[in-house]
Amino acid sequence: MMRLLHMIAVIAVVMGSANLRAEPEVAAPITPSPEVVQALPRPDAICLALPLTGPHAALGLTVARQIEDVVASSGRKVVRIDTHPSVTAVPLAMARARESGCAAVLGGIGDREAVAMADAAVAAGIPLLSLGRIPDGHARGGVVWARTSREDIMGALARYLVFEQKVQQATVVYDSSGYGRSTAALFAKTFGEAGGTIVLQQEAGDAAAVAATAKTLAASRKALVNASTCVPEALVLAVEFQAARRLVPFIDFEGMLRSEGRCPGMILAGPSVWNDPLRVARAGDALSGAVFADVIVPDEMARSSPADMEICDAARLALTATGAAALPVPGGAIWEGIHWRGCSGDLAVVGGRVTGRTIGIFRIERGRIEPWTSSN
Repeated sequence: MMRLLHMIAVIAVVMGSANLRAEPEVAAPITPSPEVVQALPRPDAICLALPLTGPHAALGLTVARQIEDVVASSGRKVVRIDTHPSVTAVPLAMARARESGCAAVLGGIGDREAVAMADAAVAAGIPLLSLGRIPDGHARGGVVWARTSREDIMGALARYLVFEQKVQQATVVYDSSGYGRSTAALFAKTFGEAGGTIVLQQEAGDAAAVAATAKTLAASRKALVNASTCVPEALVLAVEFQAARRLVPFIDFEGMLRSEGRCPGMILAGPSVWNDPLRVARAGDALSGAVFADVIVPDEMARSSPADMEICDAARLALTATGAAALPVPGGAIWEGIHWRGCSGDLAVVGGRVTGRTIGIFRIERGRIEPWTSSN
């Protein structure tokens, strides 16, 4: 009997030991300290996704050098990534950015490239400072539009014409490029919102088409003059400066810019790409009296163009926002509300866009560009 009890006790002990081995201990989760988290490696390079070869290489290389000049003093690594030949290269550029340990990417100069790059940056999970001037209206948590939008600039021009010059009607001439079409559409939209009416939108082509366009516009205006129903009008040329120089003589020949009877001459207006002091100086009296809107450059940046200034702003934002004290929030709107000192002055990111710059109206007069005031 004693022997039987002893065997039962041994079996119980063995089974109890087996049960203990069948339910191993679960270790408590380990939470790294803030010091450990800060010590983990993180992306640090500033990457530039630009057209570095092909037809737009000159522009891409110029922008790259401008950004590198700003970043140089920080000691941060800069990685150049070529987006040529087309927007199809953008996803590959973002893959390269991930491999290169990019804390942020600056790029997307052209309209189509800017939108494609914004989508690719979100897919890759890399913060993008877009250098395009045409946000497409889609909110993207990982994208900041670093430059003043073309809609804001054309909107300022539209409001100036309606509220300061009392213009009621406008005719818009544009070229066949994506830039020309989008600029014309943005002006038409903002001019309508300000209370103006678009009378005609006309595409200008080669020399023969330009002459035909001028005659078409002149005939439309002549009908209003003859009927004594003319109102203050504007002629908006959504074309490059050189193209405007070719078009204006035909328009001037038809008398559209001169007063006739009780009808004032049409006000000539254009896009911000006319803000080119060298070309304007070479043009002499061509386009005298024309107006355009653009970002105002502070006195301390007087030798820089608005585009140069905005690119400098973007580079300084990249350095400020990716520094040790200001990491982007994963999955959130990057850098929303951040303030920094840019080349334009004191700036902030609001609604995924850089804010704080001022847009002004400029007038071309005898080979010079002058800020518009009520006295001129």
